Amino acid sequence: MAPAAPVAAIHPLDGFPTRRRSVGRRMARIPTDPLFGAWDNVFWAVADPANRLIIDHLALGDSAVGEISHVIDASSSNTSHRLSKLERLGLVSITKTKSGNLIYRLRPEALQPIKDWLQRFLP
Repeated sequence: MAPAAPVAAIHPLDGFPTRRRSVGRRMARIPTDPLFGAWDNVFWAVADPANRLIIDHLALGDSAVGEISHVIDASSSNTSHRLSKLERLGLVSITKTKSGNLIYRLRPEALQPIKDWLQRFLP
């Protein structure tokens, strides 16, 4: 009997226009279509466990990159990259202090699409 053919992995962004971008040692697929939709962008952002840790941490209050990188146990550059993606998606806002430090703040209203979607299933 012949060995079974390998099953192709299905990526959550299959079917959507994306661009591949190097993130560390792997390639990330980032949505590029403006019609991808606010809902899909928010769900895509919170699907990543590290992004959820960032969101959980920022829900407690504003933070700098150094504090956030300790929480997710990642380098400052990796954390900055994640925060810039979250900022582009509207989940995080950035404020620059007088000393030049960047302070990140959660924009909880950006999580509204998740709440709206879940409300359909909750009593």
